[in-house]
Amino acid sequence: NMAGFQYVTRNTGTGVPQGLTIELSVDRTTWQEVGNYAAAELPTGGGQEFRAFFEKLKEARYFRLTITETKMNVHFTSLAEVNAFVK
Repeated sequence: NMAGFQYVTRNTGTGVPQGLTIELSVDRTTWQEVGNYAAAELPTGGGQEFRAFFEKLKEARYFRLTITETKMNVHFTSLAEVNAFVK
């Protein structure tokens, strides 16, 4: 069961996510969208942490983080860490 997720931006701050979607799956075939995050919710600098917790535990074996927009609309992105909170 997954309770949420966390990531840390790279030190440079270039290309940090300004939009992202989180999806979960138990079989890596069928995915359920469980979160959509916009620029106003996400950190914009380098070396910053973002944490999000779901309202209730979600059944999942896999999670997928899709970055839909980046700072300054560059064609690349990077993260220092990505973690799932599980119970």
